[in-house]
Amino acid sequence: MARYVLFATLLLSSAAVIAADEGLHDIDIDRTDLSDPALNADLDKPKTLLPHSDVEPSSMMLQPVGESLPIGVPSYLLVSLANLGPKMFNVTKINGIVSDVKSGKALANFTRRMYGDPLGPREQRSFRYPFVPNKKLSPGEYQMTFSVFYANRDKEGFSTEVYSGKQVLVAGPHEKSELPLTDIAMAIALVLGLAIAYTSLAPLLSGAPKSTAPVDTRSAADPSQWLPAASSPKKKKSPAAKRT
Repeated sequence: MARYVLFATLLLSSAAVIAADEGLHDIDIDRTDLSDPALNADLDKPKTLLPHSDVEPSSMMLQPVGESLPIGVPSYLLVSLANLGPKMFNVTKINGIVSDVKSGKALANFTRRMYGDPLGPREQRSFRYPFVPNKKLSPGEYQMTFSVFYANRDKEGFSTEVYSGKQVLVAGPHEKSELPLTDIAMAIALVLGLAIAYTSLAPLLSGAPKSTAPVDTRSAADPSQWLPAASSPKKKKSPAAKRT
């Protein structure tokens, strides 16, 4: 009898546990993430803009002289964009970067140029991007990459690489150090003033007394120059004067 009572108790306990478990499934549990969004590491990563499939780019490098780019001299990249889709885009800017050929490390950035030009459906536009190689770069071969940035009407941004290739940088022309004309005129006037002042003050600075003796104008061939000066003859007194 005791065995049947124990068995019935176990059945009742199992039924109660199953009913409680089924009741928990009916409760709506709030699973809202209460963690601090500032602790999310993905938010610190810069958003990478992807190219749009409707925009087809092409470009051409315009060297000012020969096939090399002079350092410190403006060069130009001609960029062409074709919109093959039905939506409008707004071209915002173009920029570029100079990298090491072997390591790929970025060495310098080109100044970005803002445009803000529309690129309509089935439309093609060209953009002239001027850039100047940094004077801190040494002559040699570098990797250059240029990208164009644009957005649609929904302000969704896109970026397309328009040029990536190796370019040789050469030394630019030497800077001429020319003095302004006003500085040159002032320097000449200063030199002339010092020369005039020296000429005027030279006798006073020497301290030599001026001679007042008459100047001998006789020539060396004149015999009287070598003879002593003759004394004037004395007048003889007449006998009548002596008697008186």
